[in-house]
Amino acid sequence: RRSIEASTSVTVTFSEFFISSRTDKYFYGKSDFIKANLTAKMYDENKPLSTSITATLKKISWKKLIQSDKTLPVKYERVDTKLWEGKVTTNDKGLAEVNIPPTNEKGYFIAEFNSKDKNGSVVYSNEYIYIGEQDYSKDEVENNYGSIKIIPDKPAYNKGETISALIIGPAPKVDALISIEGQTL
Repeated sequence: RRSIEASTSVTVTFSEFFISSRTDKYFYGKSDFIKANLTAKMYDENKPLSTSITATLKKISWKKLIQSDKTLPVKYERVDTKLWEGKVTTNDKGLAEVNIPPTNEKGYFIAEFNSKDKNGSVVYSNEYIYIGEQDYSKDEVENNYGSIKIIPDKPAYNKGETISALIIGPAPKVDALISIEGQTL
């Protein structure tokens, strides 16, 4: 009696290649260019790939949904507004740089980078960024030394305006409760 044994492995992916992205920072001033470095590689041995990539910058906002039953919790819907789109092609080393022009908008944004493989599968990567009235250094943002930091999108507000601010806490995944006091508010 003879026994034959064998084994193998297989890698299953949703596309032929992948894209990775990295912006040069997270916080930008509203007049700053947003620089992103892109890499495209085949899953097979991480071989570099030259491919066309569409870069898109979208502003993220939240729309309050109207509910007839006021006893239910308030719900919001995310709204992405496209502000810019451009194309870039990675070189023979699979590398490309994108410089997204200033938008003069402030708030929370997503930079999306999309391509398609030869089978039509969408390949993507994205980066979230915050744009304020001014640029903040990495030290100002990351080294808050156990305190809470509130970064508004502009230095002053007029009566009736809504504030948009980024809140940085002393620990990850912490909820924040904001309240306002005063006789003239």
